[in-house]
Amino acid sequence: MMTPAERLAVLVRDSSPFAQCFTCLAAKLHLSEHDVRAEAVPIVVRRDCQLVRRVCDFCGRMSEGLAFGGPRSDG
Repeated sequence: MMTPAERLAVLVRDSSPFAQCFTCLAAKLHLSEHDVRAEAVPIVVRRDCQLVRRVCDFCGRMSEGLAFGGPRSDG
């Protein structure tokens, strides 16, 4: 059985290249937004996902959320 963090990472990976806000992620995982944010910490630290602030590709609101992959370097 997968942990909530693993389920979150899989959901974000499978939704790539789209980004989802924490509200949409919480609804899809049947967790609170607070719990999803807490579960996001290890996968962002491992650079499996990156924290983004942009329009959610699912609900259309500007918000913080997750996208697949680590931060991109421009240099």
